[in-house]
Amino acid sequence: MKTQLKPISKWFIAGIITAGSASLINPALAQTPVNTPISNKAFVEYTDESGIKHTVESNELIINVAQVYSATIEEDRNEKGVAGKTVNFAHKLTNTGNGPDTYSVSTVANLPSTDSRFSDITTSLVDSDISYFFDENCNGKTDDGELPFPGDTVTLDAGESACMVLAFQVPVDANKDDKMGAQLRVSAHEGTGAPLIGKVTDTGDNNDSADDTNGDLLTVTNNAVLDLEKTATPIEGTFKESDADINFDVNGDGNIDDAPVNIIKYEVTVQNDSITPAKDVVIFDGAPEHTVVLPSGTYGPQSFNINSLQGDTPVVAVDDLADEGTNIDLNQDGVDGSTEADIGIDLNNNGNTTDTDPISGVYAVKKELSVGKVGVTFHVAYDPLKVPAETDLVNIAFACADLNNDGNFDGEGECNDPDPTTSGPDTSNPTTNPSENNSGGSITDTGDKGNDPDDDTNGGGDDDGSVDGTQTITTVPAGAEAYFYNIVTNLGNKADSYDLVTENDLTNPFPAGTSFSYQNGTGTADLTDTNGNFTVDTGLIDPVTCLETDSSTTTVAGTNIELTCNQKLIRVVASLPQDGGSKATESLATTTATSFNDPTVTFSKIEKLESITGPTVDVANTAITSIDPATNIDDAASGVATTFDIALGESKEVGIYIANEGGINDSFTLLAEGVNEGDMVPDGWSVVFKHNGIDTDADGSVDVAASGEIITATPNIGPGSVMHITAVFTAPADAAKALADSDQVGAVNGNAASGDTDLDYIISIKVSSNVTGASDRKLEAFDVESTSSVDISPDSLSGQAENGGSEVYPHTLTNTGNTTEEVTLGTSDSGSGDGFTSIIMVDHDNDPSTPDKNIALLCADGETEVLAEQADGSVASIEIACPAGTLNLEPGEEVSINVQVQVPPEAPEGYKNNTTITATGSSAGASDEAIDTTEVVNGDVTLDKYVGVSAGCDGTITGMFEKDPSNGPGVKPGECLVWKLIASNNGLAKTENTIIRDEIKSGVETMETTSFKSCRLSETAPGDVIDSSTVLDPALQFICDPQGPSADANYDPATMTISFDVGDLESGDLYVAEFMTRVE
Repeated sequence: MKTQLKPISKWFIAGIITAGSASLINPALAQTPVNTPISNKAFVEYTDESGIKHTVESNELIINVAQVYSATIEEDRNEKGVAGKTVNFAHKLTNTGNGPDTYSVSTVANLPSTDSRFSDITTSLVDSDISYFFDENCNGKTDDGELPFPGDTVTLDAGESACMVLAFQVPVDANKDDKMGAQLRVSAHEGTGAPLIGKVTDTGDNNDSADDTNGDLLTVTNNAVLDLEKTATPIEGTFKESDADINFDVNGDGNIDDAPVNIIKYEVTVQNDSITPAKDVVIFDGAPEHTVVLPSGTYGPQSFNINSLQGDTPVVAVDDLADEGTNIDLNQDGVDGSTEADIGIDLNNNGNTTDTDPISGVYAVKKELSVGKVGVTFHVAYDPLKVPAETDLVNIAFACADLNNDGNFDGEGECNDPDPTTSGPDTSNPTTNPSENNSGGSITDTGDKGNDPDDDTNGGGDDDGSVDGTQTITTVPAGAEAYFYNIVTNLGNKADSYDLVTENDLTNPFPAGTSFSYQNGTGTADLTDTNGNFTVDTGLIDPVTCLETDSSTTTVAGTNIELTCNQKLIRVVASLPQDGGSKATESLATTTATSFNDPTVTFSKIEKLESITGPTVDVANTAITSIDPATNIDDAASGVATTFDIALGESKEVGIYIANEGGINDSFTLLAEGVNEGDMVPDGWSVVFKHNGIDTDADGSVDVAASGEIITATPNIGPGSVMHITAVFTAPADAAKALADSDQVGAVNGNAASGDTDLDYIISIKVSSNVTGASDRKLEAFDVESTSSVDISPDSLSGQAENGGSEVYPHTLTNTGNTTEEVTLGTSDSGSGDGFTSIIMVDHDNDPSTPDKNIALLCADGETEVLAEQADGSVASIEIACPAGTLNLEPGEEVSINVQVQVPPEAPEGYKNNTTITATGSSAGASDEAIDTTEVVNGDVTLDKYVGVSAGCDGTITGMFEKDPSNGPGVKPGECLVWKLIASNNGLAKTENTIIRDEIKSGVETMETTSFKSCRLSETAPGDVIDSSTVLDPALQFICDPQGPSADANYDPATMTISFDVGDLESGDLYVAEFMTRVE
């Protein structure tokens, strides 16, 4: 075992922020940083009806964390100042989001009228009276070298803060009790490049109840004005409690030992900015939560300009600062308090005044302070292994005094001033020091903690039973996975993940081809990269500081291993190669864990496998009666073993025999593949396996009866046993997926010896051991019988046309067989004797902008192919055989045709003509027909349907209304579809009782019942006519803009049917109906 512990850093470095520099306070992030990958791989475990256990893993899913924007600005302030002096107001802007953001910063003179202190203002300022600075050392005031901020933006990373000071000069002629104000304004950009309103939360005092602003109020006084300044400096070095210059029980465990110690130096200065002296000035400061004041020695407290000969009380370190009865009356209220609550001050700056445990601290008294500075210096310490990393150690110094020299302590600004807006104590600037980040850890074997009771064969507990830095497994079969359990312990004070790498030993390695991976302690999930550095890791492990609040242990499921809160059990999985054979000597590898927080921290241990046994398996089409590992009966490398004839949609039963030629009981997974290992079974084909008994002694007879159950793996079969399987192969009924001449990549002709000339479909059977990884494959060939078929769809359509007019009927011609067909198309009309004629038109170039052509004239026009869009969106080239003009259709190919029927001028109304469309293929039986019926009418109504997507479900569509949106971006759940129906009367006479009906899809759409709209073009004002070429099919020149609610609409939720009662529709008029559905 190797253990390492070291500090990462004690410093946060001031950085450049846009046009100015500032102190960047970088606390622990409350949110996961933007773009952090969250990865996961799931497993499902189940047992089949044969009692065989299976584990199936999912794909690995990785999703990146999106950016969340938030920020705070703190806080409104009230300060006192003397005429002619500069007054500083300290503020802090913090990016509380999870990624970088830019902020616009500005100042405005005076308070807003919404500020509750606005009515107190007596003196107005102008913007030029105000300056603001980035406070580089965060001491709450402007120092030499800190210049007014010349820019207007600041950029902060996630978790960073910028200290700012708003400063203005008190006019020399200001009078006592004059009040004046100013604002600091901050607006977040949130990635937009421009400031947004209301995005920066105003924390703390917020007198205008608005975000984005801090308001500052200055009150002019003639009293003494105390100005407290504080600095905090971490002391570099490595310290222990037992060091001679410390010699103090820092962590409170009752011992002074070698526990690590970190030290922070605090310096507090106090000066009087007024000509009025301050008397009885009590300076006090409590140690931040998690720390303790070092009371003496090298790091003991010191005073300057505080002299006992002048009646002063030099600095004193105390164990319980709130114990005024023992120490001093800190808040000068004449009452001896004993807790924070009694004093009403948050001495340790943990956000409350309710602490009852002692808080160490320091205090000093200056009898009279007029000019110059006084102050105290003291040190606090903490054990970094007891305090979580990057815990903000916040400290503020306090002072109470008699500011008006009246001998009391209840005047303006004094600690017992009854006005809460002006009462003391005076405070210093806050200092924030994140606690030190220590990284460390260990990785150990499980020693005598016990084996996994469910996993005796390939790992679990340490087989040597001792904690010696080596996890030992006695033996594992070749091809199996060896599970080496490891306990990883976080000995740092920050949650950490540890990158894992396992390296093969140079002298005694695992067999070539062994791979190493990692699982959680229960083996239910693979470990993945959780910290985004492209290396598998343990996932976050709680820091050692968790032991301060949780001393319990947890037993890992399925093991006897107990873990504390800062430990995690992992499995190092050595996957042995199936062809590695046996190995009698030991195999060694070293697993190293590396801290993500500090990559210089690493620790390692040994994985040892003492021996490997070798397996083998054989699969064949004939019964195996001789167990010989050296012989592969139906070796896939030798080609096809057996060929079977099969028809479309037919199932064929084939006998399969599996021999366990290894030395242990074994179970074998059954898998159907394509030509090569890893190939998929041909599309549409399926294979299932049925239990057909077990021959336990390889004599050819079944000893364990067949169950007939469908299985995906064999039960455990003993060495020398043969499993009998019935494999059921089913060919697809879809002819395009079972061609007479196979188009499978790598297909061969298994019947070539018998004179067959076409290619067959190849399916291989692979069996692989669930324990050892041993596997074998064999090939089966299937010769599909020829099936010839063509189809015209739909098989019937009907329409209306006027005298001398025409009607067009769209159809699709498809080769539904598995052979290539030369198809001849033709039409005949029942009313041909009365002058009805028909032709078949085709879009020969897949270009809607060019005219369709008569299919009978393609050869005469010199055409050699028809470009036809297929169902999957692809475009097929259909060969034209001339001079016959037939179409050469491959299996599954289709072509769209339009049958155009011409009505003679004198045809009587009500006359019906039947047009028969015939398609005749070159193979016997490959023919089909369809019939279109045309009725002669005086009116002719067409209905066109369009759809558009409304992402906001407000009826406003994104993009265009389309007739065929199938190749578009689609619609997302929660978005809406706007449906537009256009009924056009193209006839010479009006129509009556016209109703438009539509039905929405149950379980897919819900009707937006307030969306019903309609209009008639004949009733629409010219200004409401829309040029449809910009929003609809250009074939429609003009439509009206539907308005709602439509009085014609009726929706039946029971049938999910919408209808529009159009009534009469005049010749040449059109009616537009519209409704909207929400996609579930």
